[in-house]
Amino acid sequence: MRASTSSRPDQFNPDYTYVIKKNPSFAEAFYNRGFVYVAMKQYGNALKDFNEAIRLNPKEAEPYYHRGVFYHQKGDYTQAVQDFTTAISLDPKLAKAYQSRAMAHHNKGDYNSALQDYTTLISMNPKDLKSYYNRGIYYGKLEQYALAIKDYSKALELDAGYLKAYMNRGIAYYKINQHELAIKDFTHVINMKPSYARAYYNRAQVYVKKHYYNQAKRDYQNACRLGLKEACR
Repeated sequence: MRASTSSRPDQFNPDYTYVIKKNPSFAEAFYNRGFVYVAMKQYGNALKDFNEAIRLNPKEAEPYYHRGVFYHQKGDYTQAVQDFTTAISLDPKLAKAYQSRAMAHHNKGDYNSALQDYTTLISMNPKDLKSYYNRGIYYGKLEQYALAIKDYSKALELDAGYLKAYMNRGIAYYKINQHELAIKDFTHVINMKPSYARAYYNRAQVYVKKHYYNQAKRDYQNACRLGLKEACR
């Protein structure tokens, strides 16, 4: 029989509850049980457990990080940023806290701060291609397209098959009127993944700019055939 979420919470996290009863000062058990409560949508109990984990171990970064994740999931991005920042102050090498804080900054619309977090991650790991890619996104949002192109290119040095980096670099080239380079990137994506509708659509947009209307028409048709509705107009 499937258990009802209206039952007692302890029935769903007996291991953590048992550990807490045996060792009430074990902070890790509290924040682990907190995530069980989150999964059960018992947010009040979850927050109590995260707060208790912090009370028990206020100099440890992990409880603040996990409470920050909780606040982020709840949509309280300001509080999430505060907790991730505290976690970072306690452990400046906690990469996941920078990643999570960058996402919280993103959701607040603070792209400059998100960019700075990815810059820190890159300084911590210069071969972190996802951080180059993500920082490129924020340079793009801030209309700093040359810097975005540089980051996408670095990501592609680290992984030549990273299609999203080709796509976004093509868009950045388009934004600065480097149309031939944009076409080259979109064509590369199409060659690697012929079913990528958006790549045809983006290349068509560039062809229109260059007055290559026959090529544009063909790409729009391909994008439409592949299911991209906006290409079917």
